[in-house]
Amino acid sequence: MQSVALQVATLSLLAVGYLGEAEGAPPLTDDGFEKLVTRYCVDCHGPDLKEGELDLTGLLDDPVSDHVAKWEHVVRRLDGRQMPPVAAERPSEADYTGLRQYLVERLDAAAKRSPSPGHVDGLRRLNRTEYRNAVRDLLGVEINAADLLPADQSSHGFDNVTVGDLSPGLLTRYVRAAEKIARLAVGTPTGRPDGTTFRIKADVTQERHVPGLPLGTRGGGLFRHHFRQAGDYELQIRLTRDRNDEVEGLHGKHRLEVLLDRKRVAAFDVERPKSGKLADFDDSRLRARFKAPAGPHDLGVTFVRRGASVEETKR
Repeated sequence: MQSVALQVATLSLLAVGYLGEAEGAPPLTDDGFEKLVTRYCVDCHGPDLKEGELDLTGLLDDPVSDHVAKWEHVVRRLDGRQMPPVAAERPSEADYTGLRQYLVERLDAAAKRSPSPGHVDGLRRLNRTEYRNAVRDLLGVEINAADLLPADQSSHGFDNVTVGDLSPGLLTRYVRAAEKIARLAVGTPTGRPDGTTFRIKADVTQERHVPGLPLGTRGGGLFRHHFRQAGDYELQIRLTRDRNDEVEGLHGKHRLEVLLDRKRVAAFDVERPKSGKLADFDDSRLRARFKAPAGPHDLGVTFVRRGASVEETKR
């Protein structure tokens, strides 16, 4: 046990000694750098072998800044002590440190003199989704970007491109969108009635619950709308028609409710017209006025689900 302790202590002192020697070593001169590279590196990376397609003898006559990429590769190998190979003669820690310090100082100086970050576009256009999210995060305004901007064209699998490809027509759309968003953000009155139309896709079933609406309801839709100012708003509902202009599937009496942030603000009884013809249904009856605070709110229109009795079957 005593011999093991002595060996550990001796190794610790040796490690400290090496670090002190490497840190206190004087910087390499050009001649010293060339001698170390010639001694430890040229055998493998010379004109004969060119391991890794790297010939260092051809680089020693030029400044380090003339071959930045190749010398940076050498620095990475020195950091990992991957060069020279383990079986070959290897430099001391002081020589490793001196070689690295010599190269890093000259590579850093070259980068400061002539920075080369590569081809970087100064500005990049946001696609519609990014534009909508940026407006929401910065101004707290919910917009439908599809109503304000055309669809984004994809290039090489991406739908965000640089402003260099911004056409005059698309630029005009962005300006108009910015004007409308600015009026929404500050609540500027338009001076005239304004409206928004929400359409439910024809293939959406009206028999199931719509996520986001209260349980016990079916069909309809939930829409996020930004109310410009606090005040009275009018809602007009129109039921979907088939190609014969008839309200398809209207049998019996149904309860239709209008919800603002899940609170009922209006309700209607929807039933077959007295004439018996579904084409005679009058949508003007489905009009409501309600008060809404300014800002983004959830507007929902849905039917109240009716309970179904269990039918008896033969055993």
